[in-house]
Amino acid sequence: MPAGTVARTETTFSVTVRDISGELARVSITASGAITDAQQTALVTAIANATNGRVEETNLTVSKAYTLVDVFDEAHNSVTIKLLCVYQNPSTGKTVRFELPAPDASLFADDGATAKQDNAQFTALNNAVLAIIGSGFTLTRAVLAQRSRRIVTRPAAPRATEPGQNSLPPNAPGLPPQ
Repeated sequence: MPAGTVARTETTFSVTVRDISGELARVSITASGAITDAQQTALVTAIANATNGRVEETNLTVSKAYTLVDVFDEAHNSVTIKLLCVYQNPSTGKTVRFELPAPDASLFADDGATAKQDNAQFTALNNAVLAIIGSGFTLTRAVLAQRSRRIVTRPAAPRATEPGQNSLPPNAPGLPPQ
């Protein structure tokens, strides 16, 4: 499917925060232009000072939005169906997974599950991925995969408040005040 022409470029800056239980949350902001180093530092500092969590990671992403084109209604038209490509670097043991959502049916052999590695579209995709992940990696598997998005619901957390200076709890947990 053609991607269309570039309509706009956006920059997204995200900050990942870890809480006391180890859960991660991401705070993101998107700008229509560039986000400077000074702006990134100011936002990270403000978040670090305003959260009870720990700033774990930052990420700056420049993305290009493309004009809309029609999507195709064919065999693999759901984004939960993917072409799963697994690359491995034998010298480092590192593995990279690349998943293409809603893959074109022409990418697969007659069995419907294995990628046709001599297909021109697959070759172009494979070469583009290899150019990004670096030398030493080889494609070890390219198959059809399907995963559903599973939403895990959590019970609501109890309301918590900050204790005042003179209303701190006793030293021993679970004991009534002395």
